[in-house]
Amino acid sequence: PYLAFVRLMAEGHSIACEGDVDGAVSTLLASLLGFGDVYLSDWLSHDRETITLWHGGAAPLRLCDPVGSEFGPRIARHFNNHKAAVLNADIRADMPITVFRLWRCDGEYRLAVFEGQTLKPRQPLLGSNGLALIPGVDVDELFDELVHAGMPHHVAVVAGQHARALGRWARMAGVVQV
Repeated sequence: PYLAFVRLMAEGHSIACEGDVDGAVSTLLASLLGFGDVYLSDWLSHDRETITLWHGGAAPLRLCDPVGSEFGPRIARHFNNHKAAVLNADIRADMPITVFRLWRCDGEYRLAVFEGQTLKPRQPLLGSNGLALIPGVDVDELFDELVHAGMPHHVAVVAGQHARALGRWARMAGVVQV
């Protein structure tokens, strides 16, 4: 039902998939803080500088390449089960972004947040595909730290630089920043 997710996001609803309740809370938090559309993505892979962002086809239209362009949004069947309908699209390049995740582990809420910029994806993938450059951070070390802190595999991606606002919110809410 990923195309339905895209439509609901375009109407301003906070959406999460796969039973990811804390992912839904993350998208709601972004909405309440006024960050705009949220892409709840898998952290598919990474290297020392970048994270490949991917999911089965539910990126918000406003974060994608333009409709009608080579890698712009197009309705398709799911890559794996061939059921309708998903949105194949690349996340547009050269966009400042904030990647974050709120989750509960060991009796407390935790927040990871870092800023970056999108790049043109290195490889074509079906579904929603993006590449995030995270400057000044060793992404290999960051991933190791986050996995050991219990972070789930979905991250929230929003346009713009919002780490400071999320950090202030975390302090006020008593959320541990990882």
